Amino acid sequence: MIMTIEELNSLPLNHKSRDMLILLGEKPDPNIPYCIQLALWGLKRLNLEVEEGVKEFIHAMPSWRPSRFMNFFMLPSENIKGDIHWEDATSPEELVYAIITYIEDKIAHHFPFYFSVE
Repeated sequence: MIMTIEELNSLPLNHKSRDMLILLGEKPDPNIPYCIQLALWGLKRLNLEVEEGVKEFIHAMPSWRPSRFMNFFMLPSENIKGDIHWEDATSPEELVYAIITYIEDKIAHHFPFYFSVE
């Protein structure tokens, strides 16, 4: 099933990300998944140790079609460390860390040689 951005943004993770963006004084853009907007906020505002390639990947995500988000985030992946552990996040920073860690895990799973060329 292909979802629209509106449907993706109605999912619990994106709803919580939207609430965190509002808490931060940011204006959520309904045309981009809210979790990506929060991750971008985190890359800009927090001093996170994130590989440059991962940063570039996240910065490219707002231009993705809804079907690409579905493929990347929603399809099950074996051998992945785990799901986004966002339920227990009580701050924007904790939620950003959970989202970016999950994105890194998915990149490593879908592109196994991505991190090995250093």
